[in-house]
Amino acid sequence: MRWALSAMALLLVATSALAQSDELLATAVHEALAKDRRVDAEQVRVEAKASDGAVRLLGEVDSAREREAAGEVARRVPGVRRVENELTVAASVAPGTSPIPERPAR
Repeated sequence: MRWALSAMALLLVATSALAQSDELLATAVHEALAKDRRVDAEQVRVEAKASDGAVRLLGEVDSAREREAAGEVARRVPGVRRVENELTVAASVAPGTSPIPERPAR
């Protein structure tokens, strides 16, 4: 009985440490994104799993170039082994080409 309780306590501590490590890795990636001028870090959500070094980038950015830059920055962060870049690029509409008709000025 005592052994089972000790094992359970150890498992809880290990799980807590992994969750904290996940948060630290996600924070490190987000800080690296914030320092890079090519990326608007406010548009990127980072999820991390420190146990295998996996990082997911989520959100919407303004260009394919920004999406690529975010993935590149994340890969350079120590502890990151794999990046799942799930960022989407916002659809841009050239002036005057919107399918919604413009209202005439009065």
